[in-house]
Amino acid sequence: MKKGDFLLSNLRIENIAVIEKADITFDIGLNVLTGETGAGKSIIIDAINAILGERTSKELIRTGAQSSSVTAYFENIGDNVIDALNELEIPCEEDKTLLIQRKINIDGRNTCKVNGYPVTVTMLKQLGKYLINIYGQNDSQFLLTNDNNILLLDSVAHNEDILHEYQNYYKKYVKLKKELKLLTGNAQEKENEANLLSFQINELEKAEEAQASGRSRSRNRRRRSRGSGEGKQPAAAPAQEKKEEPMKE
Repeated sequence: MKKGDFLLSNLRIENIAVIEKADITFDIGLNVLTGETGAGKSIIIDAINAILGERTSKELIRTGAQSSSVTAYFENIGDNVIDALNELEIPCEEDKTLLIQRKINIDGRNTCKVNGYPVTVTMLKQLGKYLINIYGQNDSQFLLTNDNNILLLDSVAHNEDILHEYQNYYKKYVKLKKELKLLTGNAQEKENEANLLSFQINELEKAEEAQASGRSRSRNRRRRSRGSGEGKQPAAAPAQEKKEEPMKE
C-alpha cells in the first residue's frame, strides 16, 4: 500500500463493521496483517477504500452506532499528489503531509475532509488514485491501463523536470482553449439569437400582411354585395281581387 516515495503512516478506524476503534501504524517496507477468518482484515481494506473515495454504504456502520469514520495520515507526499491538491484548490502542508478524513452517517450522508478542508466524494476519488493501489487476486488491470503505463515510464525515465514543464505548457494551452471557446461561443450565441429574432420578425410581418389582405378582400365582397342590390327594381305587389258586395233588396 505504498506508491512512489510517500507512506501511509497511520490509519484510524471507528465503528466500521465489527471494529469499534482501531489505530494502525505502518512503517517503511513490507507490512503484513494476519489473522484468522472473521478477524477483520477485509474491513481494513474497506476503510482504506473509503478514504480513497470509493463507494460505501451505511451497512458498514457498526451495529448500534450512528456513524463511522476513517482517518488516514500520509507522510512525504509526492509531486503528483501535490499537483492533484493544487488542481482541487486544496492547500498543501509545508512538511508534505496529508490528512484525509471521511465520516459515514446512518442516514447515508458522507462528510469528507482533506487537510481540514471539506471536499466531495468525487474530489476525494480524484485524489485517491494517486495515493494507494490495492491489488486482489484479479486486480492486475493497473498494468494494462495506458495512463498507468505512462506513469510507470516517467518514473523509470526520471524526467520529472521535462514532465513538469510539459504539464505547465499543457495547462496554459487548455486554459487558453477554454477562453477562446468562451469568446467564440458568445459570438455564435449572439448570431444565433439575431437570426432567430430576424426570423420571428419576418413571420410576424407575413402574418400581418396576410391579415390585412384578408380584411381587404372582405371589404371588397361587401361592396360588391351592396352594388348588386341597388341595381335591381323592386317587384310590384300582386293586385288583389275586388270582392263584389251582395245587392240589397
